[in-house]
Amino acid sequence: MTIQPNRILILKLCALMLAFTIILTIPLIRAQDAEDTVIAFSHADQFAIPNYNGSISFATGGSYENATLYDGTWHFAGLALNSYTLNLSARGAPPGGIVTGRDVLPYLYDGGSFSVSAKDCNVTITGYEPLAHYYPYSGWLNYTVTGIGEQIFDLHFPGTAFYWNITIDSEMKIQNESWTQSNNNLIKVTGATNNVCIHYDHMPTSRDGPQTFPWLLQVTTATIVITLCIVVFIFVIRKSQHHNKRKVSAASSPKTFSASE
Repeated sequence: MTIQPNRILILKLCALMLAFTIILTIPLIRAQDAEDTVIAFSHADQFAIPNYNGSISFATGGSYENATLYDGTWHFAGLALNSYTLNLSARGAPPGGIVTGRDVLPYLYDGGSFSVSAKDCNVTITGYEPLAHYYPYSGWLNYTVTGIGEQIFDLHFPGTAFYWNITIDSEMKIQNESWTQSNNNLIKVTGATNNVCIHYDHMPTSRDGPQTFPWLLQVTTATIVITLCIVVFIFVIRKSQHHNKRKVSAASSPKTFSASE
């Protein structure tokens, strides 16, 4: 059986549409897999650091994809507190509206990475506004502490300059006075006995959007691509049918011969 050229073109278009669908669906499948592995925690859960005689807890509870204690530091991946709230409309960010909880993660610079260590003290994170991709590039971290010890935070910010304002036990402190900052934005606080507020403000940058697009935008892109493929598919079929009709019409038309023939 010989396949007609127009049928070959139709098969190619179908294969192209299928390929686009698979490519744009893979991130959604991965996102669902990540959601399936999310572990929830409450304000009563403690992340102990036995070798440092310390512990970490979160006042609002939340969830994470992975948490590992290594060398006296808890490293969280895909961390989202229940208190997370991001007003996209106020920041002029698409698609607008307000997102909360884990829905905030695609808009964050670190995607939910958070590392913390506590030595000879117990730390409770009472509030955290992570760095987002949209202006203003700022946020804060509040926590309470029991016991006089040392706290170290890695917010996984980019290796560029930040302005840090840190209040320890309700008193503003300058750098190297009860707190220090390393070159990779690692913050170490010492001497706190009650509460600490860490406020950070990124220097102006040219960024104005997320590097990892939220799944909603990917779904929208997939819908547009598939719709365009369908339109082209229909156009090609109609054109092929019209061409075939013309051929049939020409073949069935009576022929007229001249006397010389």
